[in-house]
Amino acid sequence: MDGATQPNTSLRIFTLAFFVGLLASAAFVIDKPLFFAAAVVGLVGVIPLLQNPRLGLYLTIATVPLDEVGELGQILPMIDISITKIFALVTLMAWALNLAMKKLTFLWRWQVGVLLLYWLWGAVTLFDALDTKRGLQELIIQGTTILFLLMIFNLLRTKRQLLIAIVAFSTVSAGTFAYAGIQRFLPGAEIAERVGWLEEGEATAGVEISGIEEGSVGTVKRSTGTSAHSNVLGTSTGLLVPVLLALMRLTPYRLYKALALAGIACCLVGLIDSLSRTGMLTWAIIFPMLLLSGLLVISPLRVALAAVAGLISLPFLPEGVTRIFDPRNYFSSQSVSVSERFKLWDAAFRAFLENPITGFGFGDNRGIFEFYHNPWNPGLLTVHSTYLQVLIETGIIGLLILLFFFYCMLRMFWRAASLYRKQGDTVGWNLSIAVFISLTAFLIMGAIAFDFMRIGFKNMWFLIGCGVVLYNIAIRQEKAAALHRA
Repeated sequence: MDGATQPNTSLRIFTLAFFVGLLASAAFVIDKPLFFAAAVVGLVGVIPLLQNPRLGLYLTIATVPLDEVGELGQILPMIDISITKIFALVTLMAWALNLAMKKLTFLWRWQVGVLLLYWLWGAVTLFDALDTKRGLQELIIQGTTILFLLMIFNLLRTKRQLLIAIVAFSTVSAGTFAYAGIQRFLPGAEIAERVGWLEEGEATAGVEISGIEEGSVGTVKRSTGTSAHSNVLGTSTGLLVPVLLALMRLTPYRLYKALALAGIACCLVGLIDSLSRTGMLTWAIIFPMLLLSGLLVISPLRVALAAVAGLISLPFLPEGVTRIFDPRNYFSSQSVSVSERFKLWDAAFRAFLENPITGFGFGDNRGIFEFYHNPWNPGLLTVHSTYLQVLIETGIIGLLILLFFFYCMLRMFWRAASLYRKQGDTVGWNLSIAVFISLTAFLIMGAIAFDFMRIGFKNMWFLIGCGVVLYNIAIRQEKAAALHRA
């Protein structure tokens, strides 16, 4: 009886979801017939995703590197919509439907509860925030991040599923980094230098004409690729390298090894064309960890090939590339950008002392203007340090909760890598240690370069989700081995 009624129940739920989605689309685009027609066609295509939420997750992950250029506009005053978000919303709906029909079981990790606690504390800080609008926007951003993390380790349960997701993400990411190299030759790709908050209608991706260090470095053209900023591009290239090296070690086929190597070359193209010192430092932090882990092995032949490739690429290097290779540009005496960071950190610390418990409110940076004055940066976005940013927004309580969450993640990933090494599982070991390296570099750079809780690093949250998946698989294998021994 139960077996006969289950398909009918599923059909009714899917049919109901279809018409609810149709009505919701009509509410948004009723005055635009062409968009309405496109929505109807799109909803028909959504049916397979509703039946298989994992397929929707693959599409979401594959479009994560395109998110900034995939924006379609705003649906609410504080909420924009993009291709990635559309796939994510459909996947979330499909996941919820399959949970309701008991076709899937819900997985939870208490470590995610720590991140949820940080989000709840952020909501508490909004009661006396200086800028509630920004705070509510941040609540939405961080809330969707938690949902994204949950979907990843709930819908990816096996190594095969995980590898499909990682390969899809890595392929598109490498393509966007290659595009960053082409971007500077495209007509109409140049955009003005951006400081402070991005306003509605302002370009989010392109070749940024930066004159912040005109006196020392000169005016430079920094590619952003498909990301929000050249620093995001530069850092993202470094975070992908450990994953590509892990994939290269895992495949026995020369063609796939060559493709992974080509992906690493695309990462290098994106780094150089970003002219990002932040990206360069990320690579510098990752490099010794790759050597220690064995993901990267240096041999005389490889050094010689790298040197030849470097010489061949010299004529193609972008103007101003010395910005990232000149060591003097990393000191405040030579760089306006670096000296301003020191001023921002000093101002942020003094602002924190003004309100050390709850800060100025989740997502709010306005209170720092009492301590930091600079006419060229009237719409300050970040103090270029995640931990100081969290301090001035949510106080010492918020920072302690967030630090504990990332400590739990690092410990989880290291535990997974240790279990895989014990089990002799090369796939699990290589992928786990790659995610561990990327997250470690990400957390270090977050202290001195950017605010990764606000600026677009959905790619790293995907890798964190992959780390949780790897941990879940390692624990299952360990339990199975224990039962076998018993």
